[in-house]
Amino acid sequence: MDNKYTPIIKFKQTRYGSNHWIGFSPKLKRDVNLYSDLEYANWIYVETNPYIITFCEQPVKAHSIVDGKIKTSIIDMWIRRIDGSEAYIEVKYSNDIDPNNPKNNKTLKQILCQKQWCEENGYEHIVHTEKFLYENSYFIENMKIILTHVRDSPFPDELKLKRLQNVLSHRKTTIRSIKNEIDNQPWVAAAIYHLIFAGLWRGELKSAPLTDLTEVECNEQKES
Repeated sequence: MDNKYTPIIKFKQTRYGSNHWIGFSPKLKRDVNLYSDLEYANWIYVETNPYIITFCEQPVKAHSIVDGKIKTSIIDMWIRRIDGSEAYIEVKYSNDIDPNNPKNNKTLKQILCQKQWCEENGYEHIVHTEKFLYENSYFIENMKIILTHVRDSPFPDELKLKRLQNVLSHRKTTIRSIKNEIDNQPWVAAAIYHLIFAGLWRGELKSAPLTDLTEVECNEQKES
C-alpha cells in the first residue's frame, strides 16, 4: 500500500520510557512505535478504523512561525482515509491543552505550530484527547481483542466466508449463535473479528465488553 511517509524517529529514550509501546500493524505490515499510553490508544483507534487505509507515526516535523520565532514540532500521526483525504493527528491529554493553565503555554504553541503548518499545506489537523479516544469506555479494549486475533490468524478463505455469510443471512445475531451453527469450529471467532476489522461486519463494541453474546451483522453500507 502506498505510504508517503516513514517514521522520522525509530525510537527515542525519554522520561516516559516506561510508556514506550511497540505493536505490529496489520495495515502497515511492520512494527509501530508509540511513546505514551494515549498514543497507543490512538494507534488502536486508527489501526482498527476501516475508513483509514494507511498511516504513519511520527511522520513529519512541522515548521511555522509562532510569536515571531520559527518553531518546529514532530506530529504524532498522519492518516489517509478511504476517500483519499489526509489528516495529521496530535495526541494530547486534555489537561495539557487547557488554555486557562499557564503551564500549558509551550504545548499550546506546539499545537499552534502544527495547525499553522497544516493550514499552509492544505491539510486537516486534528487533536485526539482521552475524552475522544475513551468516549466509549469499552471500545478501545474491545478493538485490542480484535486486533490480536487479526494479527495472529489469516483472513478467512472463501469457503469459510460463505459459511459465515450463510449463517448470518442479513440478520443480527450473537457470536455464540454463529459458533453453534458452525459446530463451534475453532476458526469462527477469529474470522468474525477479521470481518469486523475489515469493515464488512459490525458489532456493538462501544457499550459492552466483546463476548460471545455480542451481536453482529453485515455492514452493507459503510458511512464515512
